[in-house]
Amino acid sequence: MRITTTTRRKMAAQQEVSEASKRRKMAAQQEVSEASKRRKMAAQQEVSEASKRRKMTEEACSYLPDDLWECVFKSLNGDHLTFKSLSVVSKQFLYITNRLRSSLTITDQTIPFLPRIFQRFPNLRSLDLTRLSRVCDLDALLIQISTFNCDLRDLSCNSIAANGLRALSKTMKNLTSFSCSRMYNINKKDLFFIAECFPLLEELVLTNPYVSSYYDLMLDDNDPFLALPKLRKLDLSGNFIKDLESINYHLKNCHLLQEFIMVDCFFWRLMSIYQ
Repeated sequence: MRITTTTRRKMAAQQEVSEASKRRKMAAQQEVSEASKRRKMAAQQEVSEASKRRKMTEEACSYLPDDLWECVFKSLNGDHLTFKSLSVVSKQFLYITNRLRSSLTITDQTIPFLPRIFQRFPNLRSLDLTRLSRVCDLDALLIQISTFNCDLRDLSCNSIAANGLRALSKTMKNLTSFSCSRMYNINKKDLFFIAECFPLLEELVLTNPYVSSYYDLMLDDNDPFLALPKLRKLDLSGNFIKDLESINYHLKNCHLLQEFIMVDCFFWRLMSIYQ
């Protein structure tokens, strides 16, 4: 009789434990399910409210014409990061900021996307190519850029790529600033070549070549005058130059020249006197 009673008690205890475990499991599952529903509802509500706010913002923005917004954005004097923040506000702001972007730095990583980039930013005026690696084919890149529908005014690079610059000069006729620094070598042929390609230049910077010699920029009486009538600034820092008189002689046609920089230049005639 005692064994039967003990068995019943044991079975009852086991059943109670099992039912308690089931209740806890069901309660936990229900709690997880309800929490998931609450999160889902909160997310949907947040998306809905964000959509409403975005729609209200777009409606509010649409009351002002693009030209007025463009003036407002220009008054911010912001860089492309500022425009990037504005572009996520609405499609109208994205369109306006795309039009306002005027400068671009090209790297090896951006080259495959150039057609899309130039299509997105139709008013690019300044290109910086100084961050390209030495393995990049600058001639091919400039030839590709020459096919895009843009009106460049400012170009910076680190090599005189003759074929590319010649192709660029045929389509980008309004270039007013050209800078080439830290190139391998430069000589007077490069100087006259650039003047021939871009006769409207107002600023020309050819500085600090890695390799330089006495005869690189030795201008003689037989050399023509520099054909840059609109030139205002010339920087030949870090080059070998015959003497200041010869440079001034070949700048006779540059009537608007206001700034002539020659920092760390080596004057060949002066050196020959002291030798």
